Amino acid sequence: MATANPSISESAIEHLVLRGGHDVLTVTAARSTYDYARAHGVDATMRVLDPEETGAEHCQHDNPTIGQEVLADWLADRLGIDQRALLRTSINPLI
Repeated sequence: MATANPSISESAIEHLVLRGGHDVLTVTAARSTYDYARAHGVDATMRVLDPEETGAEHCQHDNPTIGQEVLADWLADRLGIDQRALLRTSINPLI
């Protein structure tokens, strides 16, 4: 089995490992990357999208929007952005 990229352990950047449950690159490979990062003190989050929520294919080709939403929510959480408060202050005729 291939080992995860050692540069992960040299990074101070938080990592999101986002994978579709049916991804051709396998969930096992994603888990290996996640486990390696955590073992080396990297703040990592792993999220696997399953077929019921769609986005289970490689790069969420079956529903790219969900991959973008998961990433945006993760970033907002990490950066301390209150998305609900932000929406209340925006000018949007749909909300």
